[in-house]
Amino acid sequence: MKLKINLDNAQSGGSQITILLDNKIVWQDRLHLIAEGALEQDGISLCEIDVDDFTKYSKDNFADKLQHAKWKTYKKKVNTKAVRMLGPFEVLTSEGTLSCKDGYLATDARGYPYPIATDEFELIYDEVKEESKNG
Repeated sequence: MKLKINLDNAQSGGSQITILLDNKIVWQDRLHLIAEGALEQDGISLCEIDVDDFTKYSKDNFADKLQHAKWKTYKKKVNTKAVRMLGPFEVLTSEGTLSCKDGYLATDARGYPYPIATDEFELIYDEVKEESKNG
């Protein structure tokens, strides 16, 4: 797999960035922050990366590959809001559409929704009981 990032001058004065994976466009947007005249030629390839060269981690191999790493323990800073969903559902996320056969619809710290499978949710989360405002 090849990841390629291109930058093209646009006729309207802005520039356009295109990200391709195996020559298929996966993201494209206009850039308006480039200084006038900063690009003198069209069709600049900012980078091309062979994605197969990236280190791939899985449940079966990450401990061996990172055995000398200094692991730290982290705790989330914010509570997670979630609602139980009965049956299958899909969520459009910044990483694409994620589907869940049965689980919870949660929101991250920025307010974006994401699905969590029931077994994963019950392993990680405990319900926070709301305190009464009347004392």
